[in-house]
Order: sequence, then C-alpha cells, then structure tokens
Amino acid sequence: VPLINFFNCFGRSFYIKEKNMKKIFGLILLVISIFSLLYFIKPAAIYSYQKEETEENKNLKVATEDTSKKDIFDNEKVVAHLTSTIGIDTLITQSTDNIYYLKHDLNDKETKEGQAFLDYRNKIDESYQLNIYGHHFKDHTGVFAPLINYTSYDFYKEHPTFSLETKKRKSEYLIFGVVGVNKDNNEHMKLTFSSKEDFLNHLEKMKEHALYDTKVGVNATDKILVLQTCNYDKAVGDYLLILMKEVKSYSL
Repeated sequence: VPLINFFNCFGRSFYIKEKNMKKIFGLILLVISIFSLLYFIKPAAIYSYQKEETEENKNLKVATEDTSKKDIFDNEKVVAHLTSTIGIDTLITQSTDNIYYLKHDLNDKETKEGQAFLDYRNKIDESYQLNIYGHHFKDHTGVFAPLINYTSYDFYKEHPTFSLETKKRKSEYLIFGVVGVNKDNNEHMKLTFSSKEDFLNHLEKMKEHALYDTKVGVNATDKILVLQTCNYDKAVGDYLLILMKEVKSYSL
C-alpha cells in the first residue's frame, strides 16, 4: 500500500509539474513572440520616422540654399545679379561714383579685374535706364569679355537675352542693339530725361551706331538695360554697348 501511495503521489506530482511546464513553456513562447514582433516592427517604425525626417531635412536644406541666395542682397554693396547663356554670372555692385569698382572687388580688395557695377546715379528698381559697366582686357579676360562676341550677328541670334535679379524682382531683357562708340560719344550715359519724347529720342540716338539691325523695336515706356565694356577694334569703337529692353518681370 505505501508503495502504491508513493506512485500515486508521484504521478499526481508529475501531472502537476507537467501542467506547470506547459504553462511556463507557453509563457516563454509568448515572450519570444512579442520580442520577435517588436524586433521586426520597431526598425520599420524607426526607418519610417527617419525617412520622414530626412525628407524634411532635404526641404529645409533647399529652403536654406534659396535663402542664402537671397542673402547676397544683405550686402549693401550688391544691388543685382546678372546672368546669361554666354557665361556671364556676376554680382553687380554700386558705389558713390563710377571709379571705385574699376579697381576693387566686392571685398574692397584692390585688383585690376575690378567688379561689374551699376552707375552710381541709378536706382536699381526705379530707373528707366540702368547702366552696368564691366572690364574686358586685351587678353580677352574680364567679367564682360564674353560681350565682344556680340559683334557677330549669328552669335546675337543664339544668345539674345539676359536676366537681372534684384532683391525685389527678376527681369528678362531682350537685346535690341549692339553698338560700338568712341570715348567722345556719351549718349548712353544720359540718365535724366525731360519727357517721354526726350527718352525715345535718346533711344534712337543710341541705336544710330548699331553694328546690325536686330529688328527689335523700342518705345518710350520700355525699361532699358545698357552693358558697357572696353573694345579694342577701332573699326567698332572704344566701347561696346549691349542695349536691351525688359520683356518679362515678376516680383520676388
């Protein structure tokens, strides 16, 4: 009898332990399943968040780059940004005279290359005619050296426009005349006009020495941009002028 009781007790104990083991084993499986689930789900969640964050950062970087582009106008010496398809991409400065930037750069460093600059009498967003000056040297260097190519009509036909951006607006200009003038011809330097008729007469006078007919007309309400640089072909003149009129403009 004692032996039978022993086996009965052992059997009940084993059955209880077996039930507990199943519970424990089931609990272990549950924990492993939860950790496995978290292992696969969490990285996906983190990746999703990082991806969104990366996209946001990209947008921020783009905005920062655009803002930094506008920051060039925080420098009070810079009044415009001139670009074209002929390789001209330069900041335009302005001083209290038309001499300083002939031999100084944007950082006030003395240099023969100077800096392209706006006539000191102009108001960049108000004047009806803007005059911008830049160097061209005999060795064909200088910020405005590419302008000499406009002595060719074929070159003009391929590159008839320029863009000028200020802090307030961006404009596209169309060339209506390429002119060679001598030092004693200063009609293009005239910036004050008594009437619309006077202004129109001035435009016609500037075109008198055009190298070729662009077939682009002008009128008294046009806004004009004049680029001037040195020229070394005496048959053309001491200076080469690129005369343009505004054809598109929008506020920034």
